[in-house]
Amino acid sequence: MESLERIGFKGTIYLVNPKYQSIDGRKCYRSIAEIKDEIDVAIFALPAPRVIECLKPVENVRGAIIVSAGFKGVGDSGRRLEEELKEIIERKGRRIIGPNCLGIYDTVSKMDTFFISAERVKRLKSGRITILTQSVSFAEM
Repeated sequence: MESLERIGFKGTIYLVNPKYQSIDGRKCYRSIAEIKDEIDVAIFALPAPRVIECLKPVENVRGAIIVSAGFKGVGDSGRRLEEELKEIIERKGRRIIGPNCLGIYDTVSKMDTFFISAERVKRLKSGRITILTQSVSFAEM
């Protein structure tokens, strides 16, 4: 939430956590299913089995960023979870980034989903160069 606010994200931010009614004065939903609006991108930072539980029943999520680890990189149980995740995503016609990823940093659409503070990892300013990476690292110029 802080990263999205800092970069100037203009969309609606919904917080979901069943343990809280609000976070920093913002309403917190118990589940994604409680949100009646269409959600362009849901960001999941949960244990892998919980990601599956949360995605199964919802129909209002068009895409997801799954920060969570615990999928095929941890062995057979994680591999089965990842196969289940793929099945859910394909059946619902959704797009995902992840699992086990840092997320998106885009100065044009004002999207910063990194769960790393700006004090720890410097964010680049908007410019004329685009860098796409597929790794568990950052690219910097």
